[in-house]
Amino acid sequence: MDTNRVTVRYAKAFVELASEEDVLMECYHDISVLYYSLTNYQGFRDSLVGQKMMADEKLGRLNEMFADSFQPLTLRFIQLIVTNYRYQYLPDICRNCLDMIRRKEQISTGKIVFAQPVGQKLVDELKEKFQKKTQRNIELSSETDPSLIGGFIFTIDGMQYDASIATRLATIKKQLQIK
Repeated sequence: MDTNRVTVRYAKAFVELASEEDVLMECYHDISVLYYSLTNYQGFRDSLVGQKMMADEKLGRLNEMFADSFQPLTLRFIQLIVTNYRYQYLPDICRNCLDMIRRKEQISTGKIVFAQPVGQKLVDELKEKFQKKTQRNIELSSETDPSLIGGFIFTIDGMQYDASIATRLATIKKQLQIK
């Protein structure tokens, strides 16, 4: 069976059920945590997605880590995936779940890169301004890149707002070279 079809079907079923049970945003948080863990911790991913451990052991570890903090529906969903031996698809299923929920709830993902570290207050103010401008909720991550010299670059849903000094200087340099 086509991998994409499998992952989309599982994700769609989960999102619809979570929506029906009115726990969509709680499940969204759970799946976000699981997806982050799968993509950023190689040992966790290998133990869960790899073939070395039996399904019962995988379920035991997952329950040990997440039973206290995850929504019961999310735990049942993960259990279904593991007991049906679909655990190798889990990262893609999580990614599809997140994408579907973001579309359904009109949540955009954004990243803001500053030239220097800034306080959370400034990040929140910029987030609020862009939320008003786009009329969407935004999940925002931030980082620093000293090569920007000053200002920031904001990327949301593939669109980029560049207010960096480095880009302005490059534009001026290009204009001076033309003349």
